[in-house]
Amino acid sequence: MKENWYKSMVEDMLKFESKNSLYELKLDQYYIWGEIRKTIFYKIINKNSKSIRESKIDKIKQLLLIKNKLSKAPEADNIVFLHHKKYIINNELVDPITLSIIEELKSTGESYITSKKMFDKYDDNKYEYTTIEKIYHRHKIDKSSINEELVMICNYFNERYDLNLTIAFYNKVVNNFISDTKYYEKCYNKIKPKTIYTNMYYADTALVIAAKKLNIKVVDIQYAALIKYHIGYYYPGVKIPPYFPDELILDSENWNREYLPDVKKNIKKKSSMNTEAKKDKIVIISQDKFVEEFVKLTQSMLLDDICNKYEIVFKQHPKEKDLENVDFKVIKATNNILLEDVIKDAKYVITSYSSGAYEAFELGCKVLLLDLPLSNLVEGIDYTLIKDVQDIKAKIGE
Repeated sequence: MKENWYKSMVEDMLKFESKNSLYELKLDQYYIWGEIRKTIFYKIINKNSKSIRESKIDKIKQLLLIKNKLSKAPEADNIVFLHHKKYIINNELVDPITLSIIEELKSTGESYITSKKMFDKYDDNKYEYTTIEKIYHRHKIDKSSINEELVMICNYFNERYDLNLTIAFYNKVVNNFISDTKYYEKCYNKIKPKTIYTNMYYADTALVIAAKKLNIKVVDIQYAALIKYHIGYYYPGVKIPPYFPDELILDSENWNREYLPDVKKNIKKKSSMNTEAKKDKIVIISQDKFVEEFVKLTQSMLLDDICNKYEIVFKQHPKEKDLENVDFKVIKATNNILLEDVIKDAKYVITSYSSGAYEAFELGCKVLLLDLPLSNLVEGIDYTLIKDVQDIKAKIGE
């Protein structure tokens, strides 16, 4: 597999942005490079795949269902921005990423509200920020002061990565970003929070930039694997990018890496090996960009006598939606079940570049990584690289 293209692309972007001092690129007093670099990154890695756009039906739902607008929320000391995915914990569907933060705020008596971008279900207890609501706050912004920089950025990445982006595209990205940032400022000025909690902060850097402009503390809660070359967290030689959170809450000491920006880090728990008895069970943790590879491997396992000796469990990635049509008989772990509950009693876990690899290792499972792009970037844990069923059987037979 071509593992190094991603590494080279990230290193190239870091070199380019440092050489051209893009971290300091501003428009209307707002740092804009964080949003531009994220957009370019996803355009590069997704240029051969279909992008997912918000449907007209979803937009109509937003107009009909939105009630508790974030801009109408009451004052609170904290805003907790929820992840949209919920899991079953104590027979209740909750967001496990922010659950401990909310429980802590409850115990200390600090006031808080929760907020999320509305997807497909309205929740009366949350304050929503939707594409529709933000559109009302968008207006044209004069970008002439940064036109030279945008032309340079556009030409460089078009030529180097065979993109076909235009200056008009970059103008739209910047325009929407500034407008969204001003929208969040308006919300923050009304709510008056002292701290906001995010997860995957880089998905919406306007949340962060608006908070920093108003001296509101930004705490980012780890959601995914912060592997080396992660576009949102890998900043060697850069102390603190202006759009980076003030503090990180990490899942374990294992993620306290030297390439993270120099901000305060809080560790949820100490890294420790789980000694729970293991079953003859193999869990395959799929990845959204490599569904076909994981399905093919699973099908091969089911046609082999390995399935007579081991329980095979297939864990879909939260983004995977089409596996209901895949014709293979295997125990599927529902997306509403926490990964830890699926893998904690498994002898072997098969995955790729995933936080699941690290979680499996800390739970005492033996980790097998399918030979896919980025798998070689997983570090700090013991694992075996595999390509097919024969490699799996060779490892199990040791």
